[in-house]
Amino acid sequence: MIERVETIVNGGVVTKLHHILVGQRGLTLSLNNTATSADGRVLNEELATVLTIQNGLITKIDTYLSDVPMMERYFTKSN
Repeated sequence: MIERVETIVNGGVVTKLHHILVGQRGLTLSLNNTATSADGRVLNEELATVLTIQNGLITKIDTYLSDVPMMERYFTKSN
């Protein structure tokens, strides 16, 4: 998990928060991640991060991506 976060941070990703949606059992963050790598790969990803809350604590985090192949291309280095 930490390696994934380091990859995102080192990839120059800029995250923009669109909305916070609140429900009875948690909340959802509507986000946009953008970046351009040194070799020209582009990331422009819409995503939703769903936080499930029980007894005042986050018990589960699910993230849904708009374009998984684009994300994989951006974070995979070509040989």
